[in-house]
Amino acid sequence: MLSNVFDTQVADVLYFSMETGGFLPNRICTLSECLMQHLGMPYKQVSFMARKQHAVERNPEVWFMRPLPPALLNVLALETFYLLPLRMMLLDEIMSDLTALVDGYLNAFREGSADPLGSTEVGITLFLISANLVSLIQPPPQADCSVILPNVTKQFCSSD
Repeated sequence: MLSNVFDTQVADVLYFSMETGGFLPNRICTLSECLMQHLGMPYKQVSFMARKQHAVERNPEVWFMRPLPPALLNVLALETFYLLPLRMMLLDEIMSDLTALVDGYLNAFREGSADPLGSTEVGITLFLISANLVSLIQPPPQADCSVILPNVTKQFCSSD
């Protein structure tokens, strides 16, 4: 079983869902589409991926050849070269709401009096921000945690 794996397609779907108020895309974006959308790369820079598709169309058995043809190795190396910057960009985009809430929470705490809840306005702000943070981290009370968080024990998912 894999763990600690970042799936760019899943992250792209999550980002789309966050941007559209919970809707899911009609289709999954390809790697080249993700590179153009999230990294702002022009089509000319990602056109190298078409070479991989052409190689597969010419010879569907190309993946079973060893060693792989040098042209295909170059394309695969270029694909992996952009995965880390794409991962960082998607993480930044996905985590932007959480980051903004944490920054707001910390700023409200820093700007408050010596008593963190001394000011009613600051106290209410801290309460609302912390409630928003909790809602981002915890699944809804009615949720079936085995679906949302399959590797988490029931003690963490219980709404009691």
